[in-house]
Amino acid sequence: MAQQIGTFAPPAEAGKEIHEPYVPATTVLPEFTIRALLLGVILSIVLGAANMYVGLKAGLTVAATIPSAVISMSILRFFRRSNVLENTIAMTTGSAGEALGAGLIFTIPALLMLGVWTEIDLLPAIVVGLCGGILGVLFTIPLRRAFVVESRLPYPEGIATAEVLKAGVKDSAQSSPAKEAATSQDARTIVIGMLLGGG
Repeated sequence: MAQQIGTFAPPAEAGKEIHEPYVPATTVLPEFTIRALLLGVILSIVLGAANMYVGLKAGLTVAATIPSAVISMSILRFFRRSNVLENTIAMTTGSAGEALGAGLIFTIPALLMLGVWTEIDLLPAIVVGLCGGILGVLFTIPLRRAFVVESRLPYPEGIATAEVLKAGVKDSAQSSPAKEAATSQDARTIVIGMLLGGG
């Protein structure tokens, strides 16, 4: 039986769940907005700098995906028509900066210790960071299916982040003036905690 060209539908395996997206493809929501991108860049700078500091001091880094999701939800909630797709853009941009910073703090000191570099120049360091980021994106495309879609192991950080974003959407759908006041207080508490922790 010949397969018709242009219509690819992989056969459903027995006992395997078929993925249904949280936001259907037929739903039209603003996604790549200026506010989401700007918030993501700010989160990327702040979380990336914090992660680089911790990594250079302690020798290990922390994942900033969930904190980035929580902070982006807290801030985008102040905008009337924000949605889960904007939160995803801001969260992904913020966590990408953190991951790129982690790659730099492990690569550049190694180059110095091996004697390949004698000092840190800004332009070559930027080139190393850009190359690492581009390679990361290019390798993510073919490896996503093997490591995320078809993997038998759970993907805990991604699942946890998705649940955080879904909970934020459900919570905002049941919004009331009392909940908005509590959310505003929660956002203030996060900011105060960050300022106290940084000092």
